Amino acid sequence: MLAALVIAGVGSGAASVARADTVVPQPVPKLGPLAPALILPLIFEVDALDGSESTSQQGSSTTVRLSTDVLFAFGSADLSGRASAQIDDAAAKLRGVTGRVSVTGYTDSVGSDAVNIPLSLRRAQAVVAALAPKVHGVVTLLAAGRGSADPVAPNTVDGTDNPAGRAKNRRVEIVFTG
Repeated sequence: MLAALVIAGVGSGAASVARADTVVPQPVPKLGPLAPALILPLIFEVDALDGSESTSQQGSSTTVRLSTDVLFAFGSADLSGRASAQIDDAAAKLRGVTGRVSVTGYTDSVGSDAVNIPLSLRRAQAVVAALAPKVHGVVTLLAAGRGSADPVAPNTVDGTDNPAGRAKNRRVEIVFTG
């Protein structure tokens, strides 16, 4: 036999469980103290349609991600002709910022750390050199290279190469507060 259950009177201190044939009063369980509220930070993110840049803001910290595919040729730390507009956009975001600004280069997972870490550092240094004359204010630009550490997308999916993910991982991040 299939019986339909209906809970009624929730919040009144007592609830009834109604069956097709009888009504049986049921006590409402008392709730203990509530757990502290879980507050998650708001993250605002804006991506360029062409994938060349994204900006995210969490609290007072802003991260500008520039695609190294736009900034550099493969395996190179020399800024490309297309990099100028990206550098100008990044410099505009730094207007009015004071203090430390970290510029960190990243690569995808192809190649060894012996190649990727120095390459990512040279790329970060190239961005710092290009930004320095365009930044107005009291700013200290700090360059670092992390190679393939801290990927933002999977380099492989189910053991298969993921070119779109690797492209997202090849980036220079500019992080500042303000």
